[in-house]
Amino acid sequence: MIDEQSTKQFSLLTMLNNSHRYGLVMAGILILFSIILYLTDSNIFNIGISILSFVINISVLIAGMVMASNKYRDSYLNGSFNYGKCLLSAWTTGFVAIIVSGIFMFLFYTFFDPEFMPRQLQEFRTMMEDKIPEEQLEEIMIKSEKSLQPMNQLIGTLIASFIQSGIIALIVSIFIKKKDQSFDSQFKDIA
Repeated sequence: MIDEQSTKQFSLLTMLNNSHRYGLVMAGILILFSIILYLTDSNIFNIGISILSFVINISVLIAGMVMASNKYRDSYLNGSFNYGKCLLSAWTTGFVAIIVSGIFMFLFYTFFDPEFMPRQLQEFRTMMEDKIPEEQLEEIMIKSEKSLQPMNQLIGTLIASFIQSGIIALIVSIFIKKKDQSFDSQFKDIA
């Protein structure tokens, strides 16, 4: 009789389902954090808020990638996971989270409150008026206005999410991968 545990193998479909579930949960957390910032009328260009936002976003991504990859490794692969498969699992999880939250923010700022970003930019301008030269501030404002238009933000989010989730997944996967130490695996190469 064949042991059910020893026949478990990598399945791309199972891995994608697992990654998507965790990615959607992570996206929900990121969206909730963004809504809290919106409801508290926090200035997203404030250095303290920017740092807090960065730390929370990275923490959610790392935690979600680790949980999703560990769950897949332990539930579907008998506790062993090579680096490539682990990287794919972690990257997919992070990518889903960032894409879904990015699309939500695009829809939110396009249809629910299109004046939010211009207001935030005006607060930033007021905050920086006495701190940097006028011509430099004007150049920053022009670039910011262009990059904060909803469609430009969505395109930027798509590109950044691909890169950001990939970089984090490269690092996270180093710590999650686990070599198969079972007795049977030690003799696979010999046969």
